[in-house]
Amino acid sequence: DVQEEDSSPSSSWELQQLQGERDLLMAKLRLMASERDFAVREMRQMAEHSQNIATEFESMAEHSEELVHRLEEVRRERDQALQASESAYEVSQMLQEQLVLVTRERDLARQQVEHLRDITAQCQLEQIVWCVCVCIIIKLWPSS
Repeated sequence: DVQEEDSSPSSSWELQQLQGERDLLMAKLRLMASERDFAVREMRQMAEHSQNIATEFESMAEHSEELVHRLEEVRRERDQALQASESAYEVSQMLQEQLVLVTRERDLARQQVEHLRDITAQCQLEQIVWCVCVCIIIKLWPSS
């Protein structure tokens, strides 16, 4: 009785329909497997890309640490340069004050030289006058 049902046209048609559905389901399974494989490949690529980004961030962090150390060195150098500049400014101020003092001393020395020249000229004039007076006295002195 079961065999008769299997050989009937409606059973054959149902069997074909079931086989068609099975083939369709198998195709869908293959498609889903293919999509799964594609998704797995994409996930692996994304994981690799994430790893590359993580490595890049680590490298950037190391570079940032190097930059921080360099910045600290530059700050120390700047502080030293500021101290040297302040010291140089203080020395410059002292030299400026000394220059003012030396200039005053030079001006005083010039005044003293001018005064000594005037005195020397006056003394020379007095010597000439005394010489003339002595000569006149000698000429006018009666000889005995």
